[in-house]
Amino acid sequence: GASDLAGVEVPRANGDAAALFFGDVLPCKYLKKKILGRGAFGEAFVVERQTDKKILAAKVMDLSSMSQKDRKYAYTEIRCLASCNHFGVVQYVEDIVMDEQRMVIIMEFADGGDLHNFIKRGTTPLSERAAGLYFVQLMLAINHVHDRRMIHRDVKSANLFLTRGGLMKIGDFGFSQVY
Repeated sequence: GASDLAGVEVPRANGDAAALFFGDVLPCKYLKKKILGRGAFGEAFVVERQTDKKILAAKVMDLSSMSQKDRKYAYTEIRCLASCNHFGVVQYVEDIVMDEQRMVIIMEFADGGDLHNFIKRGTTPLSERAAGLYFVQLMLAINHVHDRRMIHRDVKSANLFLTRGGLMKIGDFGFSQVY
C-alpha cells in the first residue's frame, strides 16, 4: 500500500468517504473553487474548507501515471511538508489517498501567486529592498528545511509563492529528499 513506499502512514479513503473529503459539489470537506494549474502528475486547485470557509490549496496527484520512484517522491513530499512549521514554508494541512488513482495534499494557499509569474507579468517592479526581504525569507526557510535534515532540490521561482502580506513561501517539495 501507500505506507510501504516511504514509511509514512497515509490515510486512505474510498467511495463515499473520498467524495466527502474533496469534490466539486457539497457535501464535502474541501470544495473546489478554481484550478491553479496543471503539471506532469496532476493538478492544483483553490479549495474552501467547509468548516470555517478558509481558502486553501489542494494538490491532486495522479498516482496511476507515476512510476514507483515518482510515487515515493509524492510520499516524501508529504513527509517533508508535514515536518515543517515555518512562516517561509507552505503550511501542510492534511492529505488523503482518495483511491488507487489519486492522492490529495491540502496546504496553505499563497494568495499572491508564484514568483515566476510575478516576474513574467512585469507590471510591478521589484524594488531592491523587496528583493532583499524575499531573499532573507528564502534563506530562513531553506535553513529551516535543512535543520530538519531535508533537501528541497527544486528551488526555482515557480516554487516560491507570495502572499499579499509580503511573505515568500517555498513550496512544491516533489523532488525533496530526507537524509
